[in-house]
Amino acid sequence: MSDFRVRIAKNPRLETEIIDGVAQAVRGMFLLARLHLGSLTNTTSVREILSALDKFKQQSANESSDHQVYDGAYDDAFARINGQESNLRHLGRNVLSWIVHAVRPLTTTELNHALAVDTNRSDTDLDRHNLRDTDTIVSVCAGLVTFDKTSDNIRLVHYTTQEYFQRTKEKYFPTAHFEMTKVCTRYLKFAIESDLMRSYLRQLSLSRASSNVDEPYPFFRHATYAWVYHASKCSPLGQDVKDFLLDDTKMQALSEISVSNEFPNSGLGWAASYGLQEAIEIFRDLGHDLNAPDSFGRTPLFYAARYGRLEAIKQLCDLGACPGNPPPNGDEKAFPLVVAEFHDHPEAIRLLLEKGALIDAQGEHRRTSLALAAYSGNLSLMELLLDRRASIDAVDDQKCTPLIIAAEAGHISCVRLLIEKGARVDTLDEDGCTALAYTARLGDLDLVKMMLDKGAPIDAAEGEGSTPLQYAAEEGRTDVIKLLIQKGADIEIKGHADKNALALSATGGHSEIVKALLDARASIEVKDSASQSPLSLAARSGRPEATQILLERGADVNSTDFHERAPLSWACRHARIAPPRFLKTIQLLLEHGAQVNAKDKYGRTAVSFASSGEGTDDAVKLLIERGAEVNIEDKWGRTALTMARRYGREEAARILVEAGTVDNYIQTDESIGPKTKEFLRRYQS
Repeated sequence: MSDFRVRIAKNPRLETEIIDGVAQAVRGMFLLARLHLGSLTNTTSVREILSALDKFKQQSANESSDHQVYDGAYDDAFARINGQESNLRHLGRNVLSWIVHAVRPLTTTELNHALAVDTNRSDTDLDRHNLRDTDTIVSVCAGLVTFDKTSDNIRLVHYTTQEYFQRTKEKYFPTAHFEMTKVCTRYLKFAIESDLMRSYLRQLSLSRASSNVDEPYPFFRHATYAWVYHASKCSPLGQDVKDFLLDDTKMQALSEISVSNEFPNSGLGWAASYGLQEAIEIFRDLGHDLNAPDSFGRTPLFYAARYGRLEAIKQLCDLGACPGNPPPNGDEKAFPLVVAEFHDHPEAIRLLLEKGALIDAQGEHRRTSLALAAYSGNLSLMELLLDRRASIDAVDDQKCTPLIIAAEAGHISCVRLLIEKGARVDTLDEDGCTALAYTARLGDLDLVKMMLDKGAPIDAAEGEGSTPLQYAAEEGRTDVIKLLIQKGADIEIKGHADKNALALSATGGHSEIVKALLDARASIEVKDSASQSPLSLAARSGRPEATQILLERGADVNSTDFHERAPLSWACRHARIAPPRFLKTIQLLLEHGAQVNAKDKYGRTAVSFASSGEGTDDAVKLLIERGAEVNIEDKWGRTALTMARRYGREEAARILVEAGTVDNYIQTDESIGPKTKEFLRRYQS
């Protein structure tokens, strides 16, 4: 209460009355208490204070909701702002107007620079003497504004404050967008014409701008898109905006130094992007070609479609823009219809089609609007395009049809729609896969049946592509696997890395599929490109259920691969990935006769791998219990103990030393430090 004009300290009873009166009126709402106390700072006598307290109590009693109570306090606060000296009142209203109407929350620096622009002066650069400190900015807002130190944003003090101004902003700030547009365009002119800004951007482009280099125009990034947003809220447009849009030099400069290459580099492009119909009329009246592309190859109609500006699309088409023209400069991405679909503007698509847009126009990767809709899973748009006779089997530059695209993206309903509409089911993409293969991967049994009934080739695949059976096996789609086997799928076809369906299901641990394939007489010892059997793949992935099935069906437990490495060594090598799962796998292999001391082509054994970086102590113990020889050296003279100390496996080293291992390699390994050597000598002795 030190800010009160009336000396409260000389009147303790009055201080008590203020505290009690405010407490009774605020219903436990701390913010409301602050606002009420703030409203008392301008009182000049005890009578005024007491009258204000009576008013608070009366408002609280008469107004049934917290919402109404807050509104009364905000009304009083805004009245206090208006009651300040002229310059303080102007600043306070400006601060609130920017916070309430800004496109996004502003930092204190951004707001400070916006407030420093005086549109009534003819300055050619920002007057930095007009910048203010944050405390001053906050102090003129009667407690309605606060500074968030964490985010550096300046904001309204409470969500109810925002709600209040959303309801009252047109009354309090009727020309806000008009004034903000003027500030933004003026600030952009300052930055565009500034040597300081050009120097800063040059440093930035050369990656020499460090964190201690201050951005000379910190409001610039916000202003690059805020100016036209605020302009779109003004009717009629201000002369500042018209002049700015018609200045080709400034439009080009704005594009060159802006933070996004999505921005147009022509005034007409900006007008179309934000639906500034008045500006579009002006450009037409001045003789501008409405079909002319900018330097990015984008027409005004492209920008209107990109942002879904329906009225601007209609206006441009009515004034002579042609949505069916081929893309300028051969840029496929510049088709209005394609960009409208890509950015999900279905109403814009309908309008463009009505105005003559090419329904099968191809954009990036030669994808049509139907293909893009299939990719995004936009079922309603696909229905619209198909009803308008869009090409259902159009192929993109990756040989994908809309059906393949929808299936690969996992959009079941879109796949079903395309099949029902007659899409071809036998096309292969550039990876050599069909839509059926991708659908089998998804596991939708009914859809797989439908595609097979429509004649989809059951084993089709080319190059590195996977067959439907292989994809279903990889993803564990048991029901689909059984259906495909029933329909005659070839279970021995190999795909990527020469892996067939059994190899893929064993790797993934899909035990029911492993059973189904073996029941269908799949070859149990088939090898992949690394000469690994299904059992080896199951073991190296730690799949005990699949391992057990394969062993029970007669798989060779000591089958070796390209490295002459057996399944037991693979399981020990990767045991740390999932210790319980891998330990169970190791136990199964040993129980079924795995040779515990078998060497690979490098002389390494299972215990050598178990003692290495990805092994486990439990695996080392189990192998020793089953007779592992701990002193076997590999082709470089390394024992299991060598590997344990190399990877910092102290517990494994202890187990190995207790089992009688000797490590002659220790004296020659210069990479081992003296402390580790001493530790191992101590155990060996």
